[in-house]
Amino acid sequence: YDEGNLSWEAAFEQELAGKAVGARNFPRAKGEGEAAFRDAFDATLASLGAACPDDGVVVDMGSGTGTSTRRLAEAYPRAASVTGIDLSPYMVAVGSALLRLAPGGRDVDPPEWISPVNEDARVTFICRDIARTGLADS
Repeated sequence: YDEGNLSWEAAFEQELAGKAVGARNFPRAKGEGEAAFRDAFDATLASLGAACPDDGVVVDMGSGTGTSTRRLAEAYPRAASVTGIDLSPYMVAVGSALLRLAPGGRDVDPPEWISPVNEDARVTFICRDIARTGLADS
């Protein structure tokens, strides 16, 4: 993209691009390549001893539209909040829209190219430079 990831085009394609990366890097997983790709990140976090205490805060830096942010929310159900931070206001807008449009228990399935989106009030997105998040230090 001419604007890099700072564009609507990049934000609209991010979910699909994640699927493509998974398919390319994990061809044996066929249609589940992205799940295998994301599972590798989850396994690495676990091997490093990543944990979130009850009522803790999870921050996903460079969250894009929030695929990993949503996975982190599922992985740490006792976290008080899960915040996705991205420099692109377009990525943040799309990630926030996906949460607003989450099925919320309705009998609606998202299109195949969108990673699962579950309603979760703990998940938010902010547009910031990760060098200056504005979040409290731990």
